[in-house]
Amino acid sequence: MNTAGNSPGSSALNIEDILGSKISKVSVIVMILCFCILLMDGYDYGIISNASPLIMKEWNIEAAMFGPVFSVATFGWMIGAVVFGAISDRIGRKGTLLIGAAIFTVLSLCLYFSRTLSQLVIIRLITGFGVGGAVPVAMTMTSEYAPQNSKAKFVSIMFSGFMVGSTLGSYIAAGMMPAYGWRSIFLLGFIIPIPVIVCLAIFLPESARWLSLNLNTPQRRETLIRIVKRISPDLQIDDTTQFVAIKTEKKKEKYSPKELFAGKLAWVSPMLWLYYIISSLAVFFIGNWMPQVLVLKGLTAAHASSLMGTSGLFGILGTALIGVWLDKMGFRWGFIWPLLAILFTALTGGATGGILLVWMCINSFFMNGEHTSITSIVPNMYPVRIRAKGSGISNALAKIGSIIGPVIGGILISTGISMSKLFYFVSIPFIFCAVFSYVLGVQYDRHFSKLYSSGEQTPSEAPHS
Repeated sequence: MNTAGNSPGSSALNIEDILGSKISKVSVIVMILCFCILLMDGYDYGIISNASPLIMKEWNIEAAMFGPVFSVATFGWMIGAVVFGAISDRIGRKGTLLIGAAIFTVLSLCLYFSRTLSQLVIIRLITGFGVGGAVPVAMTMTSEYAPQNSKAKFVSIMFSGFMVGSTLGSYIAAGMMPAYGWRSIFLLGFIIPIPVIVCLAIFLPESARWLSLNLNTPQRRETLIRIVKRISPDLQIDDTTQFVAIKTEKKKEKYSPKELFAGKLAWVSPMLWLYYIISSLAVFFIGNWMPQVLVLKGLTAAHASSLMGTSGLFGILGTALIGVWLDKMGFRWGFIWPLLAILFTALTGGATGGILLVWMCINSFFMNGEHTSITSIVPNMYPVRIRAKGSGISNALAKIGSIIGPVIGGILISTGISMSKLFYFVSIPFIFCAVFSYVLGVQYDRHFSKLYSSGEQTPSEAPHS
């Protein structure tokens, strides 16, 4: 444990060292509660997609007009992430997460009472705003409380809550919509999160890092001491003990945007961003419109939701196994996943009956695995000192694909294009993903892995060949 004297007779405890020292009940509780936030987000994403065929039929809305309902939530997410980021610096991470969760929970009830497309668009925009406030904080809190050598594992488990929630949403929609109508699943989306929010208010600790930087009241100091004692009960703390939040393993350096384009990154960064955008376009195209496509194939909305739930289980499996594949085979072999996604996306369009479900499940496995692989590739292409910036920018730009994918899908479906041609079209982005995955994987295996493992902090000094 690192300590440093700030004044005679006093000691300073480094919060970073305390939080990263070991797995504790606190770190597990934080991960589980934040998992529930992502599960709620996934459920919201799943039910709007599965309810869309019934909403469009009841309100007599064309697919081209309904596309913005999917896209506007992502736009709201982007606004919420910025606004709530500033709010969290003032009121704390826990309060911000609770406000964000409360917003998208209440908006689910508002959607239950919606009657027009314009109301639906506004509700989805504000829902996305709330999600943008809660989800980034949940990710930050999970990473903060996770042990140093298990951060990636904790965040991965936490983030899997989205896929679990989306899959559960599909199954719940399949069970409830035939008997109670599409509005019932949004009413449930309001009721179920309430006890979760209560548990968050009671059991989720405030960010220890934020508290250590904002110890301007005795109450905050007492709260921080309670958290630290729960993690390290044997730690000696008295009235003279001070707390600091310093990452002692590396010196804080000034960041320059030019570093994102140093050396080979001059073309690698744009390729990474384009890869993320194109992959998001295809994934959100399929994820949002698949229930309606299945209805156009002659299935009932409930049957379509059931198939979505089953294929979602394979998506969860693909998301979990892509990391194992990349660790064993190397990043260059990640291109196999989008390559197979091309095949099974194309096959899904003309399939019917039992073979349709088979192709959907296999495609979900490779499509979701392929998309998840980007989150593994992106941070590894940047040196440690700019890794967070590089990942953050890539993730933000990916929202472009998340926004335009559903809009393009709605326009194409409204043209009356055949299902085979539609899925041939949506398989095209995966061709680019396969190429980008291979090129970037080769660059990492041959160049960046050796560069950063040798202690190089920037690729600018490396050969540009």
